[in-house]
Amino acid sequence: MDRIILSFLPLVLDLSIPIFSSLKRSASTQRAKIAMEKAKTQLTEAEQQIRLQLENAKSNYVLAIEQYRTSKENRHLPSA
Repeated sequence: MDRIILSFLPLVLDLSIPIFSSLKRSASTQRAKIAMEKAKTQLTEAEQQIRLQLENAKSNYVLAIEQYRTSKENRHLPSA
């Protein structure tokens, strides 16, 4: 905020003019919007990463069960 003081002999005028406050507010709003979009993107990425980890864990579980069953079946086969 800039201040302008005008003085005329018996009269003094003190004016406060907010020249840049609306520009600062606009810039702050833009930064906040960008931060919000960045946070949304990070949340989406985290959700996708968790889904991927879950699918990977499921696949590993199914594979382990299959390997266990195969190993169990192979124990009962006659040796060559």
